[in-house]
Amino acid sequence: INLEWVNELKFRIRQIESSYKGEFYLSKNLISKEGKKFNVIIAKDGTLRNTLHEQALLTYLKELIPIYRKEFNPHNIFQKSDEDVLDYLLKIQKEHEFFIPLVDDIVIGGTVLEKKDESLDGKHKVWKLKHFALKENVDDKLCLEIIKETEERLRKTAPSIKIQLNLSETEKKYIRLFKKRGFKEEAVLKDHYRIGEHMHIFAKVIGN
Repeated sequence: INLEWVNELKFRIRQIESSYKGEFYLSKNLISKEGKKFNVIIAKDGTLRNTLHEQALLTYLKELIPIYRKEFNPHNIFQKSDEDVLDYLLKIQKEHEFFIPLVDDIVIGGTVLEKKDESLDGKHKVWKLKHFALKENVDDKLCLEIIKETEERLRKTAPSIKIQLNLSETEKKYIRLFKKRGFKEEAVLKDHYRIGEHMHIFAKVIGN
């Protein structure tokens, strides 16, 4: 018996079991670079029945707060107290999935997977990546892998999907990397977040 096949089977069973129970789960290791393991946590409220899981999720969200505070400065929401920001994040994930990448069990960023619309037959869905941010020391290769993983996660929801996200003109790194992943600029909104600041809407269609 091939050991790698056995481990892959165990991972798939764990995924199915977690999905059935409504719990969040860890993905398989995507990258092993210089001894570091990259995993992803998918979490959604309303189905976390285990107290241990709830406490773990709170820990991950608390680790996400300083990343958001730095990356989204001067975003009004994330400049509030830790308690206010945590309350905001918990409210968001009551309705939408949180996508939280980790390296060696340390949170390095996050985004919200928000479904915006879908066709009547459910074969085409529109998703928005909300609050996409990573630690400033995350290199381009890892950042691109994380974007790719979000795409693969959403691609499983329908034969055809469209992924959108809003990026401020100040988020030059993310604009460059999402363009590299094939995202196209669809519109520019003037004075959107703040007077004098432009917001760019990027999107990518995947599938039929």
